[in-house]
Amino acid sequence: EMQDALSTLNQMMAMWRTQTLAVYCQKQETITVTSAASYTIGPAGDLNIERPVSIDAMYWRLNGVDTPLIPLHSFEDYQDIQVKTLEGTPSAFYYRPASPQGQLFVWPIPNAGSLVLTMRIPMPVYTTIQDNISLPPEYEGAIRWNLAAQLCSTFGMPITAEIDRFSKQYKRALKINNTLS
Repeated sequence: EMQDALSTLNQMMAMWRTQTLAVYCQKQETITVTSAASYTIGPAGDLNIERPVSIDAMYWRLNGVDTPLIPLHSFEDYQDIQVKTLEGTPSAFYYRPASPQGQLFVWPIPNAGSLVLTMRIPMPVYTTIQDNISLPPEYEGAIRWNLAAQLCSTFGMPITAEIDRFSKQYKRALKINNTLS
Protein backbone atom coordinates (compact mmCIF):
# COMPACT_ATOMS: atom_id res chain seq x y z
CA GLU A 1 0.00 0.00 0.00
CA MET A 2 2.90 2.39 0.67
CA GLN A 3 4.24 1.84 -2.85
CA ASP A 4 0.74 2.43 -4.27
CA ALA A 5 0.56 5.69 -2.33
CA LEU A 6 3.98 6.77 -3.65
CA SER A 7 2.92 5.93 -7.21
CA THR A 8 -0.30 7.88 -6.73
CA LEU A 9 1.66 10.86 -5.38
CA ASN A 10 3.96 10.84 -8.40
CA GLN A 11 1.00 10.57 -10.78
CA MET A 12 -0.67 13.53 -9.09
CA MET A 13 2.56 15.56 -9.19
CA ALA A 14 3.03 14.66 -12.88
CA MET A 15 -0.44 16.02 -13.60
CA TRP A 16 0.36 19.20 -11.68
CA ARG A 17 3.51 19.58 -13.80
CA THR A 18 1.25 20.14 -16.81
CA GLN A 19 -0.81 22.83 -15.07
CA THR A 20 0.81 26.25 -15.39
CA LEU A 21 -0.85 27.56 -12.24
CA ALA A 22 0.36 24.69 -10.06
CA VAL A 23 4.06 25.26 -10.79
CA TYR A 24 5.82 27.04 -7.99
CA CYS A 25 8.44 29.07 -9.85
CA GLN A 26 10.23 29.74 -13.09
CA LYS A 27 13.91 29.77 -13.91
CA GLN A 28 16.08 31.07 -16.69
CA GLU A 29 18.67 29.11 -18.61
CA THR A 30 20.99 30.24 -21.38
CA ILE A 31 22.06 28.45 -24.55
CA THR A 32 25.08 29.74 -26.46
CA VAL A 33 24.16 30.06 -30.12
CA THR A 34 25.98 27.63 -32.44
CA SER A 35 24.19 28.46 -35.73
CA ALA A 36 22.13 25.29 -35.31
CA ALA A 37 18.54 25.15 -36.56
CA SER A 38 17.47 23.42 -33.35
CA TYR A 39 18.75 22.61 -29.86
CA THR A 40 17.98 19.70 -27.55
CA ILE A 41 16.90 20.36 -23.98
CA GLY A 42 17.04 17.58 -21.42
CA PRO A 43 19.48 15.01 -20.04
CA ALA A 44 22.71 15.01 -22.13
CA GLY A 45 21.19 17.62 -24.49
CA ASP A 46 22.57 20.93 -25.72
CA LEU A 47 21.04 22.31 -22.53
CA ASN A 48 21.67 19.54 -20.00
CA ILE A 49 18.83 20.04 -17.51
CA GLU A 50 15.63 18.19 -16.64
CA ARG A 51 13.38 18.49 -19.68
CA PRO A 52 10.93 21.36 -19.12
CA VAL A 53 7.23 20.95 -19.82
CA SER A 54 7.22 24.24 -21.72
CA ILE A 55 9.21 27.37 -22.44
CA ASP A 56 7.20 30.35 -21.28
CA ALA A 57 9.33 33.06 -22.88
CA MET A 58 12.60 33.44 -24.73
CA TYR A 59 14.81 36.22 -25.98
CA TRP A 60 17.96 36.47 -28.04
CA ARG A 61 20.84 38.35 -26.42
CA LEU A 62 23.57 39.92 -28.54
CA ASN A 63 26.05 42.49 -27.25
CA GLY A 64 23.91 43.20 -24.18
CA VAL A 65 20.74 43.82 -26.20
CA ASP A 66 17.78 41.49 -25.60
CA THR A 67 15.31 40.81 -28.41
CA PRO A 68 12.08 39.03 -27.36
CA LEU A 69 11.06 36.08 -29.54
CA ILE A 70 7.47 35.21 -30.41
CA PRO A 71 6.40 31.68 -29.43
CA LEU A 72 4.89 29.53 -32.17
CA HIS A 73 2.08 27.51 -30.65
CA SER A 74 2.28 24.36 -32.73
CA PHE A 75 4.76 22.35 -34.75
CA GLU A 76 2.51 23.00 -37.75
CA ASP A 77 3.16 26.75 -37.33
CA TYR A 78 6.90 26.03 -37.46
CA GLN A 79 6.42 23.72 -40.45
CA ASP A 80 4.64 26.57 -42.29
CA ILE A 81 7.90 28.55 -42.35
CA GLN A 82 9.08 28.13 -45.93
CA VAL A 83 12.82 28.85 -45.56
CA LYS A 84 13.82 27.22 -42.29
CA THR A 85 17.55 27.65 -43.03
CA LEU A 86 17.30 31.46 -43.21
CA GLU A 87 19.98 33.08 -41.02
CA GLY A 88 19.56 36.41 -39.29
CA THR A 89 18.00 38.09 -36.28
CA PRO A 90 15.63 35.53 -34.74
CA SER A 91 12.02 36.51 -34.27
CA ALA A 92 10.23 33.27 -33.31
CA PHE A 93 10.69 29.94 -31.58
CA TYR A 94 8.89 26.64 -31.17
CA TYR A 95 9.52 24.13 -28.37
CA ARG A 96 8.52 20.50 -28.80
CA PRO A 97 8.62 18.82 -25.33
CA ALA A 98 9.50 15.32 -26.57
CA SER A 99 10.93 12.82 -24.09
CA PRO A 100 13.64 12.39 -22.91
CA GLN A 101 14.81 15.57 -24.68
CA GLY A 102 12.75 18.47 -25.90
CA GLN A 103 13.64 20.17 -29.14
CA LEU A 104 13.88 23.95 -29.53
CA PHE A 105 13.59 25.50 -33.00
CA VAL A 106 14.62 29.13 -33.55
CA TRP A 107 13.85 31.17 -36.67
CA PRO A 108 15.60 32.83 -38.39
CA ILE A 109 18.75 31.04 -37.26
CA PRO A 110 21.12 33.34 -35.34
CA ASN A 111 24.87 32.89 -35.78
CA ALA A 112 26.00 34.72 -32.63
CA GLY A 113 24.84 35.61 -29.14
CA SER A 114 22.80 33.51 -26.76
CA LEU A 115 19.23 32.37 -26.23
CA VAL A 116 17.76 33.07 -22.78
CA LEU A 117 14.84 30.78 -21.93
CA THR A 118 12.30 31.24 -19.15
CA MET A 119 10.69 27.95 -18.15
CA ARG A 120 8.65 26.39 -15.41
CA ILE A 121 10.45 24.30 -12.85
CA PRO A 122 8.89 20.82 -13.01
CA MET A 123 7.23 19.33 -9.96
CA PRO A 124 9.62 16.80 -8.40
CA VAL A 125 9.36 13.03 -8.70
CA TYR A 126 9.80 11.03 -5.50
CA THR A 127 11.44 7.62 -5.65
CA THR A 128 11.04 6.41 -2.05
CA ILE A 129 8.69 7.17 0.81
CA GLN A 130 11.71 8.50 2.74
CA ASP A 131 12.34 11.31 0.22
CA ASN A 132 11.99 14.81 1.62
CA ILE A 133 9.44 17.03 -0.09
CA SER A 134 11.47 19.79 -1.71
CA LEU A 135 8.77 22.36 -2.31
CA PRO A 136 7.79 25.60 -0.58
CA PRO A 137 5.82 24.97 2.65
CA GLU A 138 2.54 26.27 1.20
CA TYR A 139 2.42 23.14 -1.00
CA GLU A 140 2.17 20.77 1.97
CA GLY A 141 -1.57 21.15 2.55
CA ALA A 142 -2.39 20.99 -1.16
CA ILE A 143 -0.34 17.82 -1.57
CA ARG A 144 -1.72 16.20 1.60
CA TRP A 145 -5.42 16.84 0.87
CA ASN A 146 -5.25 16.19 -2.88
CA LEU A 147 -3.28 12.98 -2.27
CA ALA A 148 -5.92 11.94 0.27
CA ALA A 149 -8.62 12.39 -2.40
CA GLN A 150 -6.55 10.42 -4.91
CA LEU A 151 -5.91 7.62 -2.42
CA CYS A 152 -9.62 7.35 -1.61
CA SER A 153 -10.25 6.67 -5.28
CA THR A 154 -7.27 4.32 -5.56
CA PHE A 155 -8.42 2.19 -2.65
CA GLY A 156 -12.15 2.34 -3.42
CA MET A 157 -13.09 4.54 -0.47
CA PRO A 158 -15.54 7.45 -0.58
CA ILE A 159 -14.09 10.95 -0.58
CA THR A 160 -15.38 12.67 2.54
CA ALA A 161 -16.79 16.18 2.39
CA GLU A 162 -13.81 17.39 4.44
CA ILE A 163 -11.25 15.88 2.04
CA ASP A 164 -13.15 17.24 -0.95
CA ARG A 165 -13.41 20.75 0.56
CA PHE A 166 -9.78 20.97 1.71
CA SER A 167 -8.30 19.49 -1.47
CA LYS A 168 -10.10 22.11 -3.57
CA GLN A 169 -9.41 24.94 -1.11
CA TYR A 170 -5.67 24.30 -0.87
CA LYS A 171 -5.19 23.83 -4.60
CA ARG A 172 -7.20 26.98 -5.36
CA ALA A 173 -5.00 28.92 -2.89
CA LEU A 174 -1.87 27.67 -4.69
CA LYS A 175 -3.23 28.71 -8.05
CA ILE A 176 -4.10 32.17 -6.76
CA ASN A 177 -0.67 32.51 -5.14
CA ASN A 178 1.14 31.36 -8.28
CA THR A 179 -0.93 33.66 -10.49
CA LEU A 180 0.02 36.67 -8.38
CA SER A 181 3.72 35.74 -8.23
